[in-house]
Amino acid sequence: QIKVGGTLVSKTVLDIECQSLQVETTGALTLDSASGGSDVWRNSISTLQAEDVTVDGTFMAGALDEGTGWDNLRVGGTFALQVHGDELLVNVFQITQSGTVDILNPVVIKGRDHPLVQELTMERSSSLTLDKGGVA
Repeated sequence: QIKVGGTLVSKTVLDIECQSLQVETTGALTLDSASGGSDVWRNSISTLQAEDVTVDGTFMAGALDEGTGWDNLRVGGTFALQVHGDELLVNVFQITQSGTVDILNPVVIKGRDHPLVQELTMERSSSLTLDKGGVA
């Protein structure tokens, strides 16, 4: 289990394998910061292989491969990423009140264990932007 309650910045890509990743309300996690901000296309790709991903703070992932997919993704803070490939594999995807997810590229959101997502929930005042980079 990885918990980020402070500020963690990696100037290069990272390969992370864990049961769960939690960016707490006070936390900020930035991967591959040397390649630019969250709206900059990247060729280098970080990997986050986890069952559960919770973002209550800020997670600027850059280009990210979710490995075999995530069982649960819950965002109550800010999560910005460029999905590696054209599919985001997640069983349960929740964006809680005031949560924001910005995906730079066009993607298809599919289930990890089944062809379809089991649950997709967006609460009041939440936001999900697909293809924020305007590729499609």
